[in-house]
Amino acid sequence: MGVIKQLPLQCFYIGSFSTLLLFSGMELAFQSLANHWIEQHPRIFWLLQHPVITLVGILISVILCSRLLFAIAYLIDRIWLWIIKAPWLLLKSLLGIKNKTAEAVGNTINYELAINPEQLTKIVNQLERIEKQQKQILQDVASLKQQYQTIDTQKSVMSLPKEKAS
Repeated sequence: MGVIKQLPLQCFYIGSFSTLLLFSGMELAFQSLANHWIEQHPRIFWLLQHPVITLVGILISVILCSRLLFAIAYLIDRIWLWIIKAPWLLLKSLLGIKNKTAEAVGNTINYELAINPEQLTKIVNQLERIEKQQKQILQDVASLKQQYQTIDTQKSVMSLPKEKAS
């Protein structure tokens, strides 16, 4: 009876020893594979040793990739709009229809402004005030320039060496 009770325990010990051997063999296999791969890829090993730099690099890469995707989407959008507008542009060029240039737009007269005389007198009065202010500023600048010139000439006269009287 004592032998029968010991058999399941011995089988358990043998089973656990074999699984221990199996797991240690697998562990050694994975370690050798990992070490071999790390020897072949030292930069990735360096990145694993510096996680902050790795996270910053990954963040920058994600941002650049997203910006690239947005740029591609924008380019595709512009191309589709051009494709949609192309028949209209072709028709305009064949019929000789041209868009107004900036000079032609600038030469047009705004008649709404000329209709309201009160607004026109306000604008003229404001322009006259601005002209007076401009003249006053120019006079002030001229007087300051003249003052600085006189100060500079006085300094240069004072800095000249005096001749000794013989």
